[in-house]
Amino acid sequence: MIDIDPEIGIPLRSRSRNLIFGFYVGFVVVGLAGIFAFVCVSSLVGGDVQTVSAIVSWLIIFVVAIGGAWFGGRFALGLARASVTIEPNEVVVRNPSKTIRVPIGEVDKFEAGRNSLGFGNPVPGIAVKYRDGTSVFIWTLGNECLDWNIGKSVAKWQPVAEKMNALLVSLGQPAARD
Repeated sequence: MIDIDPEIGIPLRSRSRNLIFGFYVGFVVVGLAGIFAFVCVSSLVGGDVQTVSAIVSWLIIFVVAIGGAWFGGRFALGLARASVTIEPNEVVVRNPSKTIRVPIGEVDKFEAGRNSLGFGNPVPGIAVKYRDGTSVFIWTLGNECLDWNIGKSVAKWQPVAEKMNALLVSLGQPAARD
Protein backbone atom coordinates (compact mmCIF):
# COMPACT_ATOMS: atom_id res chain seq x y z
CA MET A 1 0.00 0.00 0.00
CA ILE A 2 1.27 3.46 -0.88
CA ASP A 3 0.89 5.92 1.99
CA ILE A 4 0.06 9.25 0.36
CA ASP A 5 -2.64 11.39 1.94
CA PRO A 6 -4.01 14.12 -0.37
CA GLU A 7 -5.27 17.44 1.00
CA ILE A 8 -6.81 20.47 -0.68
CA GLY A 9 -4.20 23.06 -1.65
CA ILE A 10 -1.20 20.94 -0.60
CA PRO A 11 1.12 19.65 -3.38
CA LEU A 12 1.03 15.88 -3.56
CA ARG A 13 4.20 14.13 -4.69
CA SER A 14 6.31 11.06 -4.32
CA ARG A 15 9.49 12.60 -2.92
CA SER A 16 11.62 9.50 -3.44
CA ARG A 17 10.65 9.26 -7.14
CA ASN A 18 11.30 12.97 -7.68
CA LEU A 19 14.68 12.97 -5.92
CA ILE A 20 15.99 9.75 -7.49
CA PHE A 21 15.24 10.90 -11.02
CA GLY A 22 16.36 14.49 -10.27
CA PHE A 23 19.73 13.34 -8.94
CA TYR A 24 20.16 10.98 -11.88
CA VAL A 25 19.64 13.74 -14.44
CA GLY A 26 21.84 16.09 -12.39
CA PHE A 27 24.68 13.55 -12.35
CA VAL A 28 24.35 13.05 -16.11
CA VAL A 29 24.59 16.81 -16.70
CA VAL A 30 27.63 17.13 -14.39
CA GLY A 31 29.26 14.10 -16.08
CA LEU A 32 28.78 15.57 -19.55
CA ALA A 33 30.16 18.92 -18.37
CA GLY A 34 33.20 17.10 -16.95
CA ILE A 35 33.80 15.30 -20.24
CA PHE A 36 33.49 18.62 -22.08
CA ALA A 37 36.01 20.27 -19.74
CA PHE A 38 38.42 17.33 -20.13
CA VAL A 39 38.24 17.54 -23.95
CA CYS A 40 38.74 21.32 -23.85
CA VAL A 41 41.78 21.19 -21.58
CA SER A 42 43.42 18.26 -23.39
CA SER A 43 43.03 19.90 -26.80
CA LEU A 44 44.29 23.26 -25.59
CA VAL A 45 47.42 21.69 -24.15
CA GLY A 46 48.36 19.72 -27.24
CA GLY A 47 46.27 21.14 -30.08
CA ASP A 48 46.36 24.08 -32.44
CA VAL A 49 43.71 26.62 -31.40
CA GLN A 50 45.01 29.46 -33.55
CA THR A 51 43.12 28.52 -36.69
CA VAL A 52 39.72 29.96 -37.46
CA SER A 53 38.14 26.53 -37.85
CA ALA A 54 39.28 25.49 -34.39
CA ILE A 55 37.83 28.66 -32.83
CA VAL A 56 34.52 28.18 -34.66
CA SER A 57 34.40 24.54 -33.60
CA TRP A 58 34.97 25.51 -29.96
CA LEU A 59 32.23 28.13 -30.15
CA ILE A 60 29.78 25.58 -31.53
CA ILE A 61 30.74 23.01 -28.88
CA PHE A 62 30.45 25.68 -26.17
CA VAL A 63 26.96 26.77 -27.30
CA VAL A 64 25.77 23.15 -27.50
CA ALA A 65 27.23 22.38 -24.06
CA ILE A 66 25.60 25.45 -22.47
CA GLY A 67 22.26 24.57 -24.12
CA GLY A 68 22.52 20.97 -22.94
CA ALA A 69 23.43 22.03 -19.41
CA TRP A 70 20.53 24.50 -19.32
CA PHE A 71 18.03 21.91 -20.59
CA GLY A 72 19.38 19.17 -18.32
CA GLY A 73 19.36 21.44 -15.27
CA ARG A 74 15.84 22.67 -16.03
CA PHE A 75 14.63 19.08 -16.48
CA ALA A 76 16.32 17.99 -13.22
CA LEU A 77 14.57 20.83 -11.38
CA GLY A 78 11.31 19.84 -13.07
CA LEU A 79 11.76 16.29 -11.82
CA ALA A 80 12.38 17.53 -8.29
CA ARG A 81 9.30 19.81 -8.20
CA ALA A 82 6.84 17.50 -9.96
CA SER A 83 3.54 17.33 -8.05
CA VAL A 84 -0.23 17.48 -8.27
CA THR A 85 -2.29 19.99 -6.28
CA ILE A 86 -6.05 19.86 -5.89
CA GLU A 87 -7.28 23.40 -5.33
CA PRO A 88 -10.87 24.64 -4.95
CA ASN A 89 -10.95 25.98 -8.54
CA GLU A 90 -8.44 23.81 -10.40
CA VAL A 91 -6.16 20.81 -10.42
CA VAL A 92 -2.50 21.68 -11.08
CA VAL A 93 -0.36 18.87 -12.51
CA ARG A 94 3.36 19.72 -12.52
CA ASN A 95 5.10 17.12 -14.65
CA PRO A 96 8.88 17.36 -15.25
CA SER A 97 8.64 19.31 -18.49
CA LYS A 98 5.17 20.89 -18.39
CA THR A 99 2.65 22.31 -15.92
CA ILE A 100 -1.02 21.67 -16.73
CA ARG A 101 -3.84 23.57 -15.03
CA VAL A 102 -7.24 21.92 -15.32
CA PRO A 103 -10.40 23.77 -14.19
CA ILE A 104 -12.10 21.67 -11.52
CA GLY A 105 -15.30 21.51 -13.60
CA GLU A 106 -13.48 19.65 -16.39
CA VAL A 107 -12.11 16.92 -14.09
CA ASP A 108 -14.14 13.71 -14.12
CA LYS A 109 -12.00 11.62 -11.76
CA PHE A 110 -8.57 10.41 -10.78
CA GLU A 111 -7.92 6.92 -12.03
CA ALA A 112 -5.26 4.34 -11.21
CA GLY A 113 -4.13 2.38 -14.23
CA ARG A 114 -1.51 1.81 -16.90
CA ASN A 115 -0.30 5.09 -18.31
CA SER A 116 1.54 5.01 -21.60
CA LEU A 117 4.33 7.53 -22.07
CA GLY A 118 4.57 6.71 -25.76
CA PHE A 119 7.58 4.41 -25.44
CA GLY A 120 8.64 1.44 -23.33
CA ASN A 121 6.46 -0.35 -20.82
CA PRO A 122 3.35 1.43 -19.57
CA VAL A 123 3.86 3.06 -16.17
CA PRO A 124 1.41 2.19 -13.39
CA GLY A 125 0.12 5.22 -11.54
CA ILE A 126 -2.62 7.83 -11.47
CA ALA A 127 -4.04 9.98 -14.25
CA VAL A 128 -6.50 12.88 -14.25
CA LYS A 129 -9.48 11.91 -16.45
CA TYR A 130 -11.31 14.80 -18.09
CA ARG A 131 -15.06 14.81 -18.70
CA ASP A 132 -14.40 14.57 -22.47
CA GLY A 133 -12.58 11.24 -21.97
CA THR A 134 -8.99 12.44 -22.39
CA SER A 135 -6.47 12.13 -19.57
CA VAL A 136 -3.18 13.49 -18.26
CA PHE A 137 -0.68 11.22 -16.51
CA ILE A 138 0.59 12.51 -13.16
CA TRP A 139 4.30 11.65 -13.42
CA THR A 140 5.07 11.90 -9.70
CA LEU A 141 2.23 9.49 -8.83
CA GLY A 142 3.60 6.58 -10.81
CA ASN A 143 6.31 3.99 -10.53
CA GLU A 144 8.37 1.98 -12.96
CA CYS A 145 8.03 -1.78 -12.71
CA LEU A 146 8.45 -4.89 -14.78
CA ASP A 147 5.52 -5.55 -17.11
CA TRP A 148 4.45 -8.72 -15.32
CA ASN A 149 4.13 -6.81 -12.02
CA ILE A 150 1.99 -4.02 -13.41
CA GLY A 151 -1.31 -5.36 -12.03
CA LYS A 152 0.04 -5.34 -8.47
CA SER A 153 1.48 -1.86 -8.92
CA VAL A 154 -1.80 -0.47 -10.25
CA ALA A 155 -3.64 -2.00 -7.26
CA LYS A 156 -1.27 -0.16 -4.90
CA TRP A 157 -2.29 3.20 -6.43
CA GLN A 158 -6.06 2.54 -6.25
CA PRO A 159 -6.52 3.73 -2.61
CA VAL A 160 -4.71 7.00 -3.43
CA ALA A 161 -6.99 7.58 -6.44
CA GLU A 162 -10.03 6.93 -4.25
CA LYS A 163 -8.83 9.49 -1.67
CA MET A 164 -8.26 12.04 -4.44
CA ASN A 165 -11.75 11.38 -5.83
CA ALA A 166 -13.18 11.89 -2.32
CA LEU A 167 -11.51 15.33 -2.31
CA LEU A 168 -13.25 16.14 -5.61
CA VAL A 169 -16.60 15.20 -4.07
CA SER A 170 -15.83 17.35 -0.99
CA LEU A 171 -15.29 20.30 -3.38
CA GLY A 172 -18.79 19.87 -4.75
CA GLN A 173 -17.92 17.86 -7.83
CA PRO A 174 -20.37 15.11 -8.79
CA ALA A 175 -19.22 11.60 -7.92
CA ALA A 176 -16.78 10.16 -10.44
CA ARG A 177 -18.32 8.11 -13.21
CA ASP A 178 -17.11 4.60 -13.93
